[in-house]
Amino acid sequence: MVRKKTITINEWIELLKPEKYKLVDFRGDGSIIKQLIQCEKEHQYECCYENFRQGHRCKFCYGNDPHTEYELIQMLEKENHQLLEYRGIGSWRKHLLLCPKGHQFEMSYNTLQKGYRCKFCSGKATHTEEDFIKILEEEKNQLLEYRGIGNKRKHLVLCPNGHKFETSYDNFRLGSRCPE
Repeated sequence: MVRKKTITINEWIELLKPEKYKLVDFRGDGSIIKQLIQCEKEHQYECCYENFRQGHRCKFCYGNDPHTEYELIQMLEKENHQLLEYRGIGSWRKHLLLCPKGHQFEMSYNTLQKGYRCKFCSGKATHTEEDFIKILEEEKNQLLEYRGIGNKRKHLVLCPNGHKFETSYDNFRLGSRCPE
C-alpha cells in the first residue's frame, strides 16, 4: 500500500544522490506526486518518491522509453504503411495509420512491434450494418434482420432467388452463400 507521507525536497535530493540522479522540478511534498528527475545520462522523466524508492529508474536507460515519431515512421516505412496522425510520445499511445491498401486504422507502437497490422486486411475489424449491406447488395442479396455488431454474428439474409438464410459478415466475405 502506498503511504501518502510528506517528502521534503531535501529527502528527494538525498534519495537521488547515491544514484547520481538530480531533481529537476520539485512539484510538491507528497510521496505519490510525480517529480521531474534526471539520470546521470541527462535523460529527464517523471517519477514519484515511492516508485523510485522501490527501484524504478530511468525508462530511457532501461529500454522502456516511449518511442519517437521518427522511430514510428521508420518502422511503418519498412512495410509501406504511412503515419497519418502522430498522437504524441508513448509506446501505448494509438496513432492514426494508413495501410498499403488504403485502410485507415489506429494502433500503438507496441502493438505494431508485436507484429499486428491493419485490422481490415487481417479480417479482424468489426464491421457495421452499412458494411454488411454493401457486400450483400453487390450480389443482389438483401439484409432482412441485422442482429448486432460482430463479424461472426449471424444475420438473416434474402438471396436473389427469394430464399432466406443466415450468415455472418465473415462467412459471406469468405464465400458462404444461400444453401439452396
